[in-house]
Amino acid sequence: MATESQESETSSKPSGTKDKTVHSFAMHQSDQINMVPGFERIAKLFAASVQNCLEEIVPEKLEVEATETKLEGYQNWCDSKAGFLGMTKFHMPPCKGQLMLGIEPDMVSLLVDSFYGGGSKKPAEEQQAFTRMEAQLHNRIAGDFCTALATNWGLHQDFDIRITGHETNPAYAALAAPQDMVLRQSVSVKFPDSAAQIIDLLYSIDAVRYLEVMLEPSVSASSDQANPVWQYELHKAMNEVRLPVRSILARTTMTLPQVAELKAGDIIPIPPVRNLPLIIGEKVFARGSLGEQDGCAAYQIEKMEQGS
Repeated sequence: MATESQESETSSKPSGTKDKTVHSFAMHQSDQINMVPGFERIAKLFAASVQNCLEEIVPEKLEVEATETKLEGYQNWCDSKAGFLGMTKFHMPPCKGQLMLGIEPDMVSLLVDSFYGGGSKKPAEEQQAFTRMEAQLHNRIAGDFCTALATNWGLHQDFDIRITGHETNPAYAALAAPQDMVLRQSVSVKFPDSAAQIIDLLYSIDAVRYLEVMLEPSVSASSDQANPVWQYELHKAMNEVRLPVRSILARTTMTLPQVAELKAGDIIPIPPVRNLPLIIGEKVFARGSLGEQDGCAAYQIEKMEQGS
């Protein structure tokens, strides 16, 4: 039996009126990116380029990988950073919109320490500015990274690089309005015996809208067109292939009785010989001579074999 209150509520509804439920429909976000997988492929290529640039400065092997590609609010990104960060704003004409690199000051300090020796040991939150040496190295690697990025996007179209300025305070960088979205690609760089350092690459929405058009699959594109990421992975794997390298120092001739009389401590004279073969696998790769360098025996290549 319905209660008195229920009856009252029922009677208050106009007759013939259906109960309506308000539904919430997802609104299309004009800033939403449909080609994030394409940007992730570029991020992998960019990470490989970053590694190549850094290993020209750092003698040790670095672990570099693209870790994340995502949309986020520009103000949120600024708030997530310390008050001091190495930032470089740039354009990639004819691409519309700005881009920006954010490089951790600890990473710049590690590079200075590796390249020159004596980098800053202050924690990032205590640093207020780069030293002259740190600023020079930061500007150098930032320029190298920007050029590398243009090369990576060059798989789709030719781009120039124009650096518009450097900044160390995220609040003053002004890549976008605080409420705007940006596309962030993060690259992790792991130095030996050190915590991973992060490089952030930010695309303004204008840049994203221009670039994502190139990532749309073309109907006329050949199905057997080489995938740039696959090419990079293949090239990287080939660079890790190891081959045995050997040389024959001498070919001494001895009679059978002389061989039978050999014992421990005997010395077989080896005359100085030139034109020694350098053999890789079963093929003569080059010819040269023996010598000495830094107190160690060394082989100097004097002539490459034809077809090597």
